[in-house]
Amino acid sequence: MAQCLTCGSDLKLTSLDYNLDYQAQIEVYKSQIKDMHKEIVTLETEIQQANDIYIQEKNKINDEFTRQKDKYDRLQVTLKSTTKLNHELEEKILRVVDEYNCDLQKVMDQKTTLTHDLNNCQTTIKQLKIELRKMRAGTFQDSDSLSLQNTTFGGSQQFPKSASYS
Repeated sequence: MAQCLTCGSDLKLTSLDYNLDYQAQIEVYKSQIKDMHKEIVTLETEIQQANDIYIQEKNKINDEFTRQKDKYDRLQVTLKSTTKLNHELEEKILRVVDEYNCDLQKVMDQKTTLTHDLNNCQTTIKQLKIELRKMRAGTFQDSDSLSLQNTTFGGSQQFPKSASYS
């Protein structure tokens, strides 16, 4: 026995009724197949569009990644060369500072020596002035007995014994 598709009740059908019933079911199934085929085509189109968008986005991301990686590599090279240059400059500055300190020490030593020599010269000049005043005043009778004979300037020059100071 066949059942009604809408209400589910038992039907008594003849063979012609069976053929008509099957024909109707076949038409319903064909219509459903067409609708499903349309949905499948729509879904395939949407999937293809989504896939195309995914591929475009993936390519954009890959391109951006490549640009960023290139930029990173260039920055690494720049950092390396800058670090090397910085190190060289630091070494050069240290050498210059060391040379400056050595030169400063030499200048300070020369200053000390020259200050000492200047003090000796000033002392000698004062002594000479005193002896010159004494000599003008007639305190010394013998010009050879002047203590000028042992006086030196900067440790290198001596005056002759018979110098005249007028």
